Amino acid sequence: MLLPFPYDFERIVDDFVFMCFFVGNDFLPHLPCMDIRDGAVDYLLLVYAKLLPSLGGYLTKPGGDVDLDKVDVILAEVGAVEESIFQRRVAKERENTMRDARRLTSGQRDQVMATVAKDSAVAVTTKRLKGGEGAAVATAEDDDDDGTKVLTPAERQEAKYQNMPVELALKYRIQAKEEAKLDKLKAEIKDHVRLGEPGWKTRYYEDKLKADDIEIGTILSYVEGLCWVMRYYYTGVASWQWFYPFHYAPFASDLKNIDRFKVSFDVGQPFCPFEQLMGVFPADSRHAIPKPYQWLLTDAESPIIDFYPQDIPVDPNGKAMPWLWVVLLPFIDETRLLDAMRPINDKLSDAEKKR
Repeated sequence: MLLPFPYDFERIVDDFVFMCFFVGNDFLPHLPCMDIRDGAVDYLLLVYAKLLPSLGGYLTKPGGDVDLDKVDVILAEVGAVEESIFQRRVAKERENTMRDARRLTSGQRDQVMATVAKDSAVAVTTKRLKGGEGAAVATAEDDDDDGTKVLTPAERQEAKYQNMPVELALKYRIQAKEEAKLDKLKAEIKDHVRLGEPGWKTRYYEDKLKADDIEIGTILSYVEGLCWVMRYYYTGVASWQWFYPFHYAPFASDLKNIDRFKVSFDVGQPFCPFEQLMGVFPADSRHAIPKPYQWLLTDAESPIIDFYPQDIPVDPNGKAMPWLWVVLLPFIDETRLLDAMRPINDKLSDAEKKR
């Protein structure tokens, strides 16, 4: 790659680390159009290689600072194809749905038929002689012509399993069970946003973010998050109080002119260990917290009982796999948490106070 500025491999690595933030990390959700399972990282590298020579420098600076005017160019490129990414994703999902409806796949069917042709004569004959399960299946199939027994599709498939080697039959049984489970989840999940269909952006913001001011409430917070995480990775915590106060990210096409934001952080003070635990533990883990604090997690009269809901909503977010769902945990209000704990601090034992 020919650059009009000095080539620095370490700076390129830093930029790569930064761009991966768009695919999501522990502190920021991924951009809706950037799915790691959909080749997002490869796509970002292609965009970077295409645009870097025209940027006049790298996206990031030594020490973890971010050059927002250069990042803005990358995001503009991604935002320009955002809708087409969603549309391609919709088309792919439809193709997958049609394919899944034609089970087994042609490749599996060929393998099954080849195996059955090779093994079925010996297997069925042996089982008939023994009067075992194979006999019942074979008899049922033979009786079909007489009208005494008609096998269901599931029974016919099971008959094929009986004639396969044990390991191959087990493989297909497990696969069929997982596919049935996935089909059930897909049928139950309702995608109200329908990214890629007309009106997708309005539906997304209304359904997911519900911010009074999308630009200030979400876009600024996301830009702050990009800067905070980069600083955290390279020099340490930029602010102990900062967090991204939404479960979802804005669209890449709305992250434009981000260099107009002046991002700065107040370092503040870190939580004490028990304060940190109170901010991350569910009520069921209260045994790890000193007893004087425990009622705050369970008692209906606790001033912060809303921080510890018994039932936590989840948003499938259009995904069938449960591990891809968004867990809608409440965000902890630092001031309320510390105010609730402060009157109890004197009740701690000397050993607990030292911790």
